[in-house]
Amino acid sequence: MRQTAKTRNNEDWLEYMIYYLIKMALLITIFFCTAQFGVRLAANEREGLRRLEGILDLICHIKREIEYYSIPLSEIYKSFGCRELENCGFLSLLRETADDGESDDKTAFCQVLELTRKQIPMSDSLYSAVYEFGASLGRCVAEDQIRRCDAVIECIEAECKKKREELPKRAKLQTTLSLSTGMMLVILLL
Repeated sequence: MRQTAKTRNNEDWLEYMIYYLIKMALLITIFFCTAQFGVRLAANEREGLRRLEGILDLICHIKREIEYYSIPLSEIYKSFGCRELENCGFLSLLRETADDGESDDKTAFCQVLELTRKQIPMSDSLYSAVYEFGASLGRCVAEDQIRRCDAVIECIEAECKKKREELPKRAKLQTTLSLSTGMMLVILLL
């Protein structure tokens, strides 16, 4: 009888330890998942800024090609490369749409800009300026096109500068909030 009581105490102790080990593992997992969420949000913001800078590089490339070489837009799009714009599908769609040759009220640039609007973070005013620029591509004389390029480049540079200044603060805030949320959940579930 004494041995069965001792065995029962050992079994209860073992069940108790297993329960707390599983609980601690789950709490640690919850904490690290919420922490990773904040880190991921910050990384997405950095990626969005790089995509916006890719649009800036594309427009600078368009300006340079129109100014010095006067080659067709489809060739300009093919000669440009940017990893961030490739990853979000912007460049591949732009090249495909420009090669289709379908002519309607929207240029290939505007169509692709609409399709990838969510992947490239822009304020509404900047989006309107870039869209208007895209609508004019290939539809005006080179001097006018270069002037429009300069105006859009200036707008994008201002937005990039603003985002670069805000990025460290936003990343720190997102990371802190996710860590705080993780700690709160751990405390609540203890």
